[in-house]
Amino acid sequence: MLGKGGYWFDFDDHWWTGILEMRRLLAAGKAAERHDDSSTAIASYETLLGYDEPTFLPENLFDGISDPYRNEHEVAQGYAVSRLLRL
Repeated sequence: MLGKGGYWFDFDDHWWTGILEMRRLLAAGKAAERHDDSSTAIASYETLLGYDEPTFLPENLFDGISDPYRNEHEVAQGYAVSRLLRL
């Protein structure tokens, strides 16, 4: 299916939704920290870390199409872990 500015791959209605949710959780955690709301930040980061399932971004799927998203996910998880250690 051709979307706005590129192609949209519908992958079992979970993969793309999961990526958008991961981004939302990271943004929510950062926003909560800016407002000194540690409990909300912690909950957002912990939920984000829950997306570490083998099926979230399957490896070698469609010749590396998920690589940029997997990298983004790994960076977000690293950030969440570092923030949780400080909160």
